[in-house]
Amino acid sequence: MKRRLFIFLSLIAILNSSLPAFAHAKARSKPPKTRIVTVDHGAQDPAVSPDGAQIAASVFGKIWVMFIAGGEARQISEGLAWDTHPAWSPDGQALAYAHQLPGGTELIVRNLTTGSANTIYQTESGIGQIAFHPKGSELFFVLERSQYDAHLYRIPVGGGTARQLTRNENWHEWSFAISPDAKEVIYDSGRYGGSDLYRLQLDTLQSSRVTQTPVH
Repeated sequence: MKRRLFIFLSLIAILNSSLPAFAHAKARSKPPKTRIVTVDHGAQDPAVSPDGAQIAASVFGKIWVMFIAGGEARQISEGLAWDTHPAWSPDGQALAYAHQLPGGTELIVRNLTTGSANTIYQTESGIGQIAFHPKGSELFFVLERSQYDAHLYRIPVGGGTARQLTRNENWHEWSFAISPDAKEVIYDSGRYGGSDLYRLQLDTLQSSRVTQTPVH
């Protein structure tokens, strides 16, 4: 009887001593935990960095930056507002975006190195697409007052007076592209009952029609 009790207690001691090592080995064998987020809506406005290495996007109303090759995403904006339309500066050191609040919208420029943010423009209306001047000295953006009152503006990157570039009534511009020499802008406009492309000369502010699409 004593011999059986001794053997039983010895087996328990061996098992207890081996459990921590077994648990440690099992923990080491486990792959690192990963978090997979599937987004069927809410991710929008992707913008590729000038060096082609990163993407900025609005995800559920916050600006995030992630490497195209993979890795951890970094949240850039914060607060209760809804942030959209990120745009990279030519040197990749700053992001501009629209900061939509209940009472209006702010145009924000955030330094990605220091994390500091400056509000360079405020409006009671919405702000659509944003783009930096090729030299980084100004920002171009669409000011959206209504479906038929959305126009292109430009403003110094440090703030100041915003200059309206397109003025015709009962039309809207939703997207645009600045030429590399910053002498003209190609934009789409919804006037004349359809949507067409126009060329805007930035020195004279004269527009000319580029495409002729059927009225719908």
